[in-house]
Amino acid sequence: MVKVDGVAEMVIAGESVNPDTPLPLIEGWQMISYYPREGIDAIAALSDIVNALIMAKDGSGRFYSPAFGFCNMGDMVPGQGYLLKMDQATELIYTVEEELARQSSPSLTPSILPVHPNTGENMSLLIQTGELDGEIGVYSKGHLVGSGIIQDGKCGIAVWGDDHTTSEIDGAIKGEELEVSLHNVSEMVPVKIETIFGEDKYSTDGFSVLRIQDVKASPGQFGIVDAYPNPFNNRSSIKYNLKESSEIDLALFDLTGRRVLDLVSGRKKIGQYSITIEGSSLSSGMYIVRLQAGEQISKRKVTLVK
Repeated sequence: MVKVDGVAEMVIAGESVNPDTPLPLIEGWQMISYYPREGIDAIAALSDIVNALIMAKDGSGRFYSPAFGFCNMGDMVPGQGYLLKMDQATELIYTVEEELARQSSPSLTPSILPVHPNTGENMSLLIQTGELDGEIGVYSKGHLVGSGIIQDGKCGIAVWGDDHTTSEIDGAIKGEELEVSLHNVSEMVPVKIETIFGEDKYSTDGFSVLRIQDVKASPGQFGIVDAYPNPFNNRSSIKYNLKESSEIDLALFDLTGRRVLDLVSGRKKIGQYSITIEGSSLSSGMYIVRLQAGEQISKRKVTLVK
């Protein structure tokens, strides 16, 4: 990695390396070159070492964790270097077969939250979000140190550490506790998290997996804020929040739009409420919990497994 104080150009001359040249890897962390002359999805390109690979990262902090089935790196790009962490010494021969190369794990950029600048050090954080959607912000002492978009129930975030070449604190410090918030277009909502792997503190090149347990609804928030457990076997508790007194209708629908269960109907005051879905009379499958209050509508997917 190189840090410069302005725009610069560097010319590197030499002979091209054959894409199928074996690349020796050691146990632990190392930086590697990318030999192929075309972009290939990271999952496909690294398939030769997937059984020994703990973590792969690019220069922007996007990462691939085979153990947790997550990758937001997208394509590996000619001319770029990558960090790998291995659980044993081995060698890598890049996989460039056309069929595998057509795989795709797109990388999305947050649009609500700002993207934290690259400070040269980061930690990989995977957050399991269930049925929530939106963007996730990670904070250290109240300062945003990472952000990401929820996709398919997961959100991968590069949590940026402090840049030691500057006088100001511009990232997380080792050992600092990390806080997580859910963001949508209108507000920020604090969440309660559970640590699945690692810990909820910053460490350079660390890796942690967190799960959102609950959404801490604010009085100004309208909508369904939690469904737990989800998926559920027999019962699931639905929490919803009203920001003003109103006539409401809360019901369960199947994916064809058919109303299958009435939950709540009538006038409710401002506040947070909870209702239990009884699934004994329902078939296994995915359903939509729909809350309507006037012109406001909130929906949440739930899955019944018997």
